This record gives sequence, C-alpha cells and structure tokens, in this order.
Amino acid sequence: MILIDDRKGSRELAPLIKSPTQLTRLEYGDFAFIGNGVSGQVSVGIERKTIPDLVASITSGRLSGHQLLGLTASYEFVYLLVEGMWRQGPDGVLEILQGRNWIEFNLGSNRFTAREINNYLNTLRIICNVAVWQTPNIRQSARWISDSYNWWQKDYDKHRAHLAFHETAPQNNKVVLIAPNLIHRIAKELPDVGWEKGKLIAEKYKTVVELACATEEELMEIPGIGKKIAKHIIQALRGAEE
Repeated sequence: MILIDDRKGSRELAPLIKSPTQLTRLEYGDFAFIGNGVSGQVSVGIERKTIPDLVASITSGRLSGHQLLGLTASYEFVYLLVEGMWRQGPDGVLEILQGRNWIEFNLGSNRFTAREINNYLNTLRIICNVAVWQTPNIRQSARWISDSYNWWQKDYDKHRAHLAFHETAPQNNKVVLIAPNLIHRIAKELPDVGWEKGKLIAEKYKTVVELACATEEELMEIPGIGKKIAKHIIQALRGAEE
C-alpha cells in the first residue's frame, strides 16, 4: 500500500498510480510505503518537487533546513522525485520546458542558473545519500512511483541485476559490491554456466589449474550441473571438439 499525503501537490497523483494507494496525512514526504530491505522491512519516503517548487524550496532553505531533515529521520530510504525538464540557457540561466517551448525561469526578480540546480542535486546524491530521480511529467511520476513500490515489494535477495557485475555483501541494510574473483569470472563464461553456477564452481576450485583439471564427475557434484553441462565445460576447458 502506497500512502499518499492528502494535500495539494501529492493527492493529484492518486488516480494515476496503478498500485494500491491510500490518502492520509503524512508529516514528511508526499508518498510513503514499506518495502523489503536486506534484514527485513524498511520504510521508504518520496518527496515530489516540480522545478518551480524545487527552486523555491532551495532558495527559501525549506527543503534542506526542514523537509530533508524530517524525511531522513522518518524513513530509512529517501527519494527526491524532481518533475519537469530543465536545461542551461544563454549565460547559464535556468530554462524549463512548458508545452513545446523552453522559457527562462526566474524566481521573482532573481535569476536562477541550471548549474545551481545540478550542483544542489548532486550534493543530495553524493553527500546526503538521497536518491534523486527525474521524470518529465505527472503521468511519468505516477508510473515511476508505482514501479518503485513494486520493486521494493520484491524480496531483497531476489534482485539480480547488480550480480552481472559484482558479488555482494550486506552491510547496514545496504549492499556492498565486491569484485568477483578470477575463477568466478572465468567460470561464468563457460557453456551453460552463467553467474550463479559460476559462483558455485569458484567455491569448489580455488585456482585456474584446479579448474582446468576438473573432471566430469567432480563438476556433476555441483548443484545445477548435470552430465551434459559438465561435458560441455570440459570440452571448453580442454579445447576439444564435440
């Protein structure tokens, strides 16, 4: 269930979000839900800002001085969803897309630069550990919120995209990426092996020489490797023809 703040700026998305929702009063954030973390359930909060809202809250200090403090204290994972398109115009001035036209955006008599927006968001990402996401319009915001909710409902250890690059180790409800060892990198490229079986092979054989000298019988002791796969592995390792 996605909880949606019942005030203007949040409630408009309720009919557009395809996941289960409930309007309520949230002290911090526009949207909130419970998801699955490394060690169990975690709270997730989302703050939505259009470009004009973002500029106004940055200028007033409300976002950094009040909202983000409350968000990070209330939720274990925090997103800032920035809605709208912007770019750097002449002299670096901030331009936003309205309809099909790019227009210069000013806050009263103050000119705001695109660099200020980019630097601020980068600080949130890197230093404040706030996940920043951008969407072009309200419908895409609703779609992203629903997709994010569904992602968090999946068991944490069922997420696999990151395993194409590194092995992982849990740490403080997050994942630390660890480079796979040489045997794992070699094994995953063998016929019909892939990442998961490659990891099991790397646990059994500690050196390239050991792997090169493996027998079909030894390989068949590894879960998921039958006679056919073992034969293909041996042929690949020995350079033999089928």
